[in-house]
Amino acid sequence: LRGQDRGQDREAQRPIQELRVAASGRQAFSYPLPTLDSAQRRAFAVGNSLFRNNWVAPGSGVRGRSGLGPLFAARSCAACHVFDGRGGASSLEGVPGGLLFRLGERRNEVIRSAHNLLGVHLQSFAIEGSRPEGGVHGERVRTPGKFANGTPYELERTRYVHDPVQGQPMASEAILDARIGPQLIGLGLLEAVAAKEVIAGSDPQDLDGDGISGRAHMLASGALGRFGWKASKAQVEDQVLAAFTNDLGVTKQEIGPQRLARVVLYCRSLAVPARRSPNAKPVRYGEQVFDRLGCARCHQPEWTTGPGAQAPIPAGATIRPYTDLLLHDMGPGLDGLVPDEAAQGVEWRTPPLWGLGLLEDVHAPARYLHDGRARNLTEAILWHAGEGEAARAAFLASSDAEREALIAFLRSL
Repeated sequence: LRGQDRGQDREAQRPIQELRVAASGRQAFSYPLPTLDSAQRRAFAVGNSLFRNNWVAPGSGVRGRSGLGPLFAARSCAACHVFDGRGGASSLEGVPGGLLFRLGERRNEVIRSAHNLLGVHLQSFAIEGSRPEGGVHGERVRTPGKFANGTPYELERTRYVHDPVQGQPMASEAILDARIGPQLIGLGLLEAVAAKEVIAGSDPQDLDGDGISGRAHMLASGALGRFGWKASKAQVEDQVLAAFTNDLGVTKQEIGPQRLARVVLYCRSLAVPARRSPNAKPVRYGEQVFDRLGCARCHQPEWTTGPGAQAPIPAGATIRPYTDLLLHDMGPGLDGLVPDEAAQGVEWRTPPLWGLGLLEDVHAPARYLHDGRARNLTEAILWHAGEGEAARAAFLASSDAEREALIAFLRSL
């Protein structure tokens, strides 16, 4: 949609196949797609149970969910995706609080995408008889600023440092790239968008000169990456397996094909809540501001599901996730340093915006951006730089009324 006239009321322009559900409150992200048949709904319920309940260490005497560890960062999927939403923000004293840490190390001025001793992810817990990989401490860094009209603001982030287990040998200092668990709604819908359509929207050399050079994350397998903060996984199943392995220490064999299939179906089938008051005047004005500031150039409003969609996703359905599924250089302030597949530390996939206004309902306080540093939507916008610098500058120059309308629009999604 880049460069096209999008108009102010897209909901009225084109009929949208109703894959969304009327939902609010803490369970807003936990409803299944209305297209599931009875057998799929039963499988969804089983997947829900497997997702929420704790896994336990082998030999613990608990049947059904044995396989945790020996090292792990969480005991259940729901620990990092609270009520299928985002992980909790770190309180700093206890640090993890829903945060996971991808690891890297610097060698000859080059940052590698794993640590020589600790691996790819920091696992701060261990079953009996094993030793964890240490903890984390952090330091808050605050940066003040002002809007063009003089209104002050303050941004905040945390520098994280690894605390090794006493006596643990360390060949090099670990670089920590903090990640917060994202909400899980609409994963199956994003998976159903044809890869060729996503790739067609990329412009890595910025040939159109708009300052945005989003690129498709083509993985070593040749598949298009579309899941995770850096689009490093091609399919929902890939993302689920990576979480079981890296976060819970549970292997594919320990899960078993039947249980894995149910967790994948559960994650693939979580429905997107319907918008709230999309035609209210402040919301419609905010959508105009969203377009004028250039937000829609990366947060592409609309896609259509392709013919190869996994059940229960129908082909030809119009969805509105507000993402182009591409990687963008977001500037040094958001540089996580650690590469992930072909994505560099400074590159992040455009996160979908659907459900944004319900994050606070599902799990308060809501936090934003990949590491939960932003305490509100205004801060999240102000962290944009790199390819988002023009939109950020326009946001800084906007009036109080324009900013309020933009936030009202975002909260309606």
